[in-house]
Amino acid sequence: MKTTLRQPHITAAIAGVLTTLPTMLYAQTFELESIQVTTATQTEKELKDVPASVEVIDEHQIQKMAAVTLQDALQYSGVFFNPAPGRYSNTNGQFSIRGVSSKGTLLLLNGRRIASEFTKSYDAMRIPASAIERIEIIKGPMGGLYGSDALGGVINIITKKPLEQIETTLTLSHGANGDGDGERSLFEADIRGTKGRTGFSAWISALKTGEYSENETAQIRVPKGSVANTKSKPSQSDLRIDPNTLKACGNGSSCASNFSVPVGNLIQDQYDQSVYYRDPSEVINLGVDLTHKLNNELDLNLNLGFMHEIRDTQGISQAYASNYTSAQSGDSLTFFNIPYAEHLDNRRYELGVGANWHPNPQLEIDWKSSLSRYEKKDQITSLLWEELGYAAEEESASLSGDGTVNQYQHSLKSSWLVRPDSRLVTGAEYIEDSREAAFFDASGKMTTKTQDSSAVYAQHEWQIDPELNLVYGLRYDDTSAAGDATSGHIGGVYHFSPLFNLRMRYAQGFRAPDSQENYINRYNPQGKRFVGAQVVDASINKSAFDLEAERSENYEIGLNGQSRKLHYDAALFYTEIDDSIVRYQTSDYISFRNASQVTLKGLDLNAQYQMTPKLNWNWNMSLLDSYNRDTGQKLEYTPDFRTSVAVNYQATPRLSTSVAAQYVSEQNYSITENGQTVTYEANGYTPVNIKFNYALDRADIFVGIDNLFETEIDNALGSDIGRYYYAGVRWFIQ
Repeated sequence: MKTTLRQPHITAAIAGVLTTLPTMLYAQTFELESIQVTTATQTEKELKDVPASVEVIDEHQIQKMAAVTLQDALQYSGVFFNPAPGRYSNTNGQFSIRGVSSKGTLLLLNGRRIASEFTKSYDAMRIPASAIERIEIIKGPMGGLYGSDALGGVINIITKKPLEQIETTLTLSHGANGDGDGERSLFEADIRGTKGRTGFSAWISALKTGEYSENETAQIRVPKGSVANTKSKPSQSDLRIDPNTLKACGNGSSCASNFSVPVGNLIQDQYDQSVYYRDPSEVINLGVDLTHKLNNELDLNLNLGFMHEIRDTQGISQAYASNYTSAQSGDSLTFFNIPYAEHLDNRRYELGVGANWHPNPQLEIDWKSSLSRYEKKDQITSLLWEELGYAAEEESASLSGDGTVNQYQHSLKSSWLVRPDSRLVTGAEYIEDSREAAFFDASGKMTTKTQDSSAVYAQHEWQIDPELNLVYGLRYDDTSAAGDATSGHIGGVYHFSPLFNLRMRYAQGFRAPDSQENYINRYNPQGKRFVGAQVVDASINKSAFDLEAERSENYEIGLNGQSRKLHYDAALFYTEIDDSIVRYQTSDYISFRNASQVTLKGLDLNAQYQMTPKLNWNWNMSLLDSYNRDTGQKLEYTPDFRTSVAVNYQATPRLSTSVAAQYVSEQNYSITENGQTVTYEANGYTPVNIKFNYALDRADIFVGIDNLFETEIDNALGSDIGRYYYAGVRWFIQ
């Protein structure tokens, strides 16, 4: 057991690395090679001119990694994932940027928001890497351009765009660990091209995964019986059951003589249980991107997408409602550490339309409208349904997670080149999030809650002189969830040389409370009333409480440079988050309050270097000091140090190989039992992956091994399936 506080010496280490970086690179002189980005300023700009921390992952890099999903493509980036859901956490598919969780990271698809769960769980495993042309990661708040949810950063996934000539790519791959567990079979195809004035890009991805599980023991606990609010092993409980009425009472109660069966005769003290760390699933994605050049000034575009996911999982629930009721109170009895199964059937539909108008070389007007619809069906049942008094497994279905999300977005943006050294970007945006779910009503009735926001923003890009440029902007949001919010940013870049670009930036971000935090109204699996801040219920002394938006401020100084052989970026940052929304618990209910104040400070460093025509390497490093200012405690599931290196070698004109290693340091997590919260430290881990690619005339054959040395993952964080083997072939047709 260990409690870890913040580490003040990290700041000194950061300063040392940042100070020595120019010395390491000063002697290098190469021909400049431009990298273009759009997400950071909403205009196409060279990376060296952007005052924000931007990381770009392109299609070529994604193919080198043999990435299957978005999560695979991001595994060596500034976006952090734990390897799998842990025993004490629900981290599956969730990510963070500089310590800010997925709730505070805006996930965009071609600049548009996508409908999903509140935590964005599983999204990184749903989006196929085969559809991606480029990923742009903005590290740091971006409220001044994107409004709510850009509290800590933005991930913009840019799908493959039409090409001048028709090209088709087909990919087949399969992998599993040495025991055949965790299988993953993939079929992908895409076609891109142009016919006359119309460009098209379409893709399909079908991914099937098999389970990987570990055997664990479910230590069953039940009410003690005659002693209120206590738990014990079934064999040691004096709780007795009437199998005809399914009523129960303690042995010391007056009703006990009518209840013939001890609870220990119905359920064992423990059960061996397979817990899934990799879920069996089937995910199908379809996408179409059409552009039509109406004339030399006006382009029209249409985006269509469809995702269907079937996913099953099973594990051990901390608490589960039985079908037995107390003879005294009539309340359902809750049993603890119960094996459960969950079945998910989810669909997402995407429709986006837009137009880009260039009335003259100085002015560009861009319009986008989109609908993202997410339909979720979620059934949780107990694997011990008979022991819990149910007549069938279906009758043991726990609280439903069914629901539908409709997210609408409309935006109009103009970019005006006022002078050769001055560009003005202005825009207006409307966003509506409508959710129908059973958990907004205490009776379980499907209820719809809608939140919306309207915004206007402006940004000025000013080239003060050939060496110095400045970007500053302001955005005003009027949100139904948290009133109005004003966010700004200002930053500048000074070009000493192609390899030394100094930047400084101040930026703000915010996140309005979501409809779960405002309106949830249900009992959780532990039988505790879970109510949103806006719920009013006199029976539990709950009145309405207005949640404020979470707000962040970020100060940053950085260096970057790029050339024909080298690109690097280093950033020293300091971020404060105020009014962080946390769970708030009373004796009667659980709700949400603005309570936590968080500080995040550290260093990001990434570099790519072409050492020889045959050999190149990529390096990423992140130092982070994260802590809650109220308690002094380090943030949970947030490592202080991460680093990765990938070395790529072209052994022959046809054969290439790559080796990648990543180290993730220790992480804190906590467990609450019997009202006591204890903090532990999970060990760090270092997986190493190796891949070989052999190029034929119109195909690539690739094989690889992930987790070559079978590094162990602390069960609190998740579990790695061991050494994982895969092979595949990719055909190119023109």
